[in-house]
Amino acid sequence: MLRNIELKTAVLYDRVRSPALARKSLKALNIFCGILQIFKEMGLRSAAHYCSQQWWDRKSCWKLVKFHQEKRLNHLLHKKNALLYKIAQISKVKHIADLRYDTINEFKYQGIFNVGTLSHRLALDLYHYYLHFGDFRTALFFRKIALAASLCEQKGQRKVSPCAIKAALELGWHDVVFLLLDQYDVCMIDENTLMNARNMALIMRGDQSVMQNCWQATHSEDDNNYLDFIRGKTIAVVGPSMPDEELGAEIDGFDLVVRTNFRMDQDLPAVFLGSRTDIAYYNHVSWRQRRDAVLESAGYLKWVNLKGRNEVVQFNESASKNKSKCRVYHQAESVFFTGAPLGVPNILYDLLHFSPKCIKLFCSSLYISGINYNPGYHSYDKTLNHDVSAHARSLRVHDVFSSYIFVRYLLKTGAILADKLSQATLETCEQEYASRINKIYGRDTLDSVQ
Repeated sequence: MLRNIELKTAVLYDRVRSPALARKSLKALNIFCGILQIFKEMGLRSAAHYCSQQWWDRKSCWKLVKFHQEKRLNHLLHKKNALLYKIAQISKVKHIADLRYDTINEFKYQGIFNVGTLSHRLALDLYHYYLHFGDFRTALFFRKIALAASLCEQKGQRKVSPCAIKAALELGWHDVVFLLLDQYDVCMIDENTLMNARNMALIMRGDQSVMQNCWQATHSEDDNNYLDFIRGKTIAVVGPSMPDEELGAEIDGFDLVVRTNFRMDQDLPAVFLGSRTDIAYYNHVSWRQRRDAVLESAGYLKWVNLKGRNEVVQFNESASKNKSKCRVYHQAESVFFTGAPLGVPNILYDLLHFSPKCIKLFCSSLYISGINYNPGYHSYDKTLNHDVSAHARSLRVHDVFSSYIFVRYLLKTGAILADKLSQATLETCEQEYASRINKIYGRDTLDSVQ
């Protein structure tokens, strides 16, 4: 019975590509499987104590995920006629965790690893394994193969998969996106996601006015009120990184100033980061862990944007005296190849729905500077190992590459402007970006941090 549960757990993770959903589902199966085994070996009292201490632990859950991923991939390492078996024989590797980036990069130039030799599913499995538990550079390598393979496997197919559409978006092939949407039947994807995919392709092509009209046709009442507030105005989006130049006057000169996870007690240096805040965006963690601070800060804001409908209801119940308005913001997850968007990409994606005159991104190094002013972003410091670990976990779960590539396309197509710090980051090549992320956060994996 335990064996069957373990196999079903592995299949579940293989089917579910959302790390958050997979983690919750795996936790339930993890607990059930563990309780059965512990009751068998320890008895009632010892089992109850052990479960209360161990089985609700996040690290234990990710260890189980890692175990099943390694089990599948190691099987291919020792299966004759499989590509990974050939790699294992050449490099003398016996475990998937021992396959290093330098070795993989060498095989790349020999033509061993490419789209023709790796299927979309295997490339995606390898990508997820190294993103969660390995080298960021290796993860990016297999991600690129997975993107191309997902499109190549569409040849001769009547139905197009959501992965193929999202892969074309990330690769910047907007003409391919229109081709897939117009000439193929799309399977397992809702109308809202289809509209978002088409609108992102319009942004890449430079047709922002057409895109905004499509989005605005589906707006809720709160969205329409937000549209009246945003339309035609210049917007400064201030990220969490500390700039090396005085940007305060320029930031405050915009019609509206937007910050993420804003709190009144941050005491930000106005000469560098500006003194105004008109709009704030909050993630789930900020609302759940610092609700009182968010409610206090809302009294100084014109609009508050939260991630979930229940959070908006709670806000309206708790902040009835505040003049600030509140809504659920649009998230870019539906156009991401894998993973969930980080804060800045979500803000930019949401603002593009509302016809602003101009959006300029300030103070966003997309995590490669390693130093952030916002305590909610786990400020990096070599003496604060816990903060570095928490930040690394966030990058591995959210998929930092989707966020980086998304913002880079917005800058490239003229949808946004950027200050020197943000522009320098977005002009970095993908390999260099992955190397810098790996240098700062590579030591901490999901099975090693709480």
